[in-house]
Amino acid sequence: MKKIISILRQPYPYYNLTEKLPLNAFIIFISVFLFLLTFTPFSVNHAEHRYSYTVICLVHAGLAAIIYFVFFLVINNLFSSLTKEENWKVYKAIGAIAILFFLVGVGSFLVRPLIYDSPENYSRQHFVDETVNTFLLGTLIFAGFTFYDFYRLLKANQSGALGFGSELEKHKTMHQNQLISISVENEPYELDLATFLFAKAEGNYTEFYFYKNSQLVKQLKRASLKSIEEQIAPLVPAAIRTHRAYFVNTSHITKMSGNAQGYQLYFHDIDLSVPVSRALIPAFKKLMQVN
Repeated sequence: MKKIISILRQPYPYYNLTEKLPLNAFIIFISVFLFLLTFTPFSVNHAEHRYSYTVICLVHAGLAAIIYFVFFLVINNLFSSLTKEENWKVYKAIGAIAILFFLVGVGSFLVRPLIYDSPENYSRQHFVDETVNTFLLGTLIFAGFTFYDFYRLLKANQSGALGFGSELEKHKTMHQNQLISISVENEPYELDLATFLFAKAEGNYTEFYFYKNSQLVKQLKRASLKSIEEQIAPLVPAAIRTHRAYFVNTSHITKMSGNAQGYQLYFHDIDLSVPVSRALIPAFKKLMQVN
């Protein structure tokens, strides 16, 4: 039980970003349609059908795709902090899918009069059948996929993180005694690469993190992370964007680990880690010269 709870609390990629919803909805439409058409998972009374079974499968598949699209569009717009990659966990992914399938079941119940010719379309039994069947079947399939995907990503990223040992040592010697000047708040800002660890986006501000006198020191400046990256990257080959919210000086990375979302970077003896998101792993590997 403890192992299951531990897995459920592990980080997990968020696949339902707004820009990906149209493609994901199309994939769901095709998958549900082919599944229903091929396997006919539940009892079918053709005498009640207003249309052919193929059309009914299209209706159910389209309904699932539309509810998915609207559900995650609402989540992304009203609960954006919940869906940030650093906050998304396995249990949240499974919980969201469970709610989604319950909604699909309710939707399937509500559209029954459109596709079935039965005086009992809105009976309690049909409501239970539509919601429970959709919920159970969908949750079982997607919960299984989530656990499989979690283990696949976890093993791959843990293995990948182990391959950076010698490269970390090489990068420790890069640009350790260099001051660079950038513009912050329209003023010159001297950045000491010997102590600069990473920068983190905080809305319209950027937090600079330094390691000075064996302590973590933080400075908040009014500047976007993008502007900081654009100024530092051409001057510091060892610096790279590792996440939408982090820009890192790789010279100070002391160790790495992997999870389902990507890599985690650690600095000195600081109880703090910085993520490398899945999308930016190839660029990170290229910088670190890891195949």
